[in-house]
Amino acid sequence: MQRKSCRDFAERMGWTIVREEQENGISGLNLSVSHQDKLVLIKKAAEKKEFDILLVFMYDRIGRQEEETPFAVQWFTQHGIQVWSVMEGENSFESHVDDLLTYIRNWKTSDESENTSIRTKAAQAQMIQDGRFRGGHTPYGYRLENNGICNKRNHPIQELVIEESEAEIVRLIFELCAGYGYGRHRIANELRNRGLKNRKGENWHEITIGNMLHNVIYTGILRSGNSFSPHFENLRIVDQETFDYVQYLMAERNNSSKELRTIPLKTSGQSILSGNIFCGHCGGRLVQSTSKTTYHHADGTSATKNRVRYICYNKAHHREECCGQTGYSTQRVDELVLTQLFQLLNRINDPANLEAIYHRYEDTMVDLSVSKTESQLKKIKTLMEDIDMWLRTFEICNKESQKMILSRIIQKVEVFRDYQIHIIYSPEIQSILKIIGSDEPK
Repeated sequence: MQRKSCRDFAERMGWTIVREEQENGISGLNLSVSHQDKLVLIKKAAEKKEFDILLVFMYDRIGRQEEETPFAVQWFTQHGIQVWSVMEGENSFESHVDDLLTYIRNWKTSDESENTSIRTKAAQAQMIQDGRFRGGHTPYGYRLENNGICNKRNHPIQELVIEESEAEIVRLIFELCAGYGYGRHRIANELRNRGLKNRKGENWHEITIGNMLHNVIYTGILRSGNSFSPHFENLRIVDQETFDYVQYLMAERNNSSKELRTIPLKTSGQSILSGNIFCGHCGGRLVQSTSKTTYHHADGTSATKNRVRYICYNKAHHREECCGQTGYSTQRVDELVLTQLFQLLNRINDPANLEAIYHRYEDTMVDLSVSKTESQLKKIKTLMEDIDMWLRTFEICNKESQKMILSRIIQKVEVFRDYQIHIIYSPEIQSILKIIGSDEPK
């Protein structure tokens, strides 16, 4: 691990490695610097001007004898050799000798455990960069499998592979969150209702569900502390777009400022706009209210029917002066919003407008980096594909899916007296409207 770290560091600095030495199986803590054969060889090479820089993983690689180590480092600097550490940077004795001496004198015992910790963390970070499992609890959705290689102690090395029977449940968990708006408690209940148990054969706990929804490993990325590996496709269970959207949903629902939240806290219920519909007069939220109404027929019989309305919370509870209506028919508001919304989506999905959108993004990205350009184009193409899918499938989706689709498109709906509707679309949709030269429909 230390050897690879040194090589990577030298490559980043643009240095050429001309020689490499290593003390095998010898503790610098107990060995006098003058007796370290490799260091003696390096000092002879320094005297012959065979190299310009001495690079070590940490300064304790030169030795930990408090009386000699600083003088060994100083010896190299006096002979025109820069002394660098991968973990601690360059050491110069011109202005920091006193600090270095104090540091080393107070180091010997207590800081050795810290240095060991640093090396351990670096080793674990290197393991995940190489795609190797660093030990511990095997995440749900995976299993350990021998890869046919043994370590220095002749123990077989195991690697993570996807356990498909568990991976199906992982995908279901993310689908219930991203596609249906379920929170972790409701997901746990849904899994229990379907008879799906965890690895121990027990019912799922909402805390476990929450941890899984945040675990980046399901996108194929290994993590050790603050170190993250590249994507490993063979470990990917959930696509990156779904994972990112789930993080957005959970962050929105945890938003302490309810006025900024646009994702519905709950996706149950008959209304499809709950969570991001507001009174256009006072700005307060419109909340769903259900009451029973009795109708009397001419023949003397009567019938009871549920009446579902959007109620201005501020006006109904006298919290704030409001000149708007107290309530609005849920069915009528939903129909007005959907009519306006699908007029807009059909206009966006028109082939001529699609071409204009793609061209505009390509033209405005020419000054940006290639990677950022590709990322932006990928996002807009994904959005266009989603819009096409929403147009084809919205009517056959259940209420929960419809609510989540609307939360992707609509940032806010404002309702005024006499059912005047104003829709504020998401920033992505607003940018598209500017490109195709279309105002928001009224």
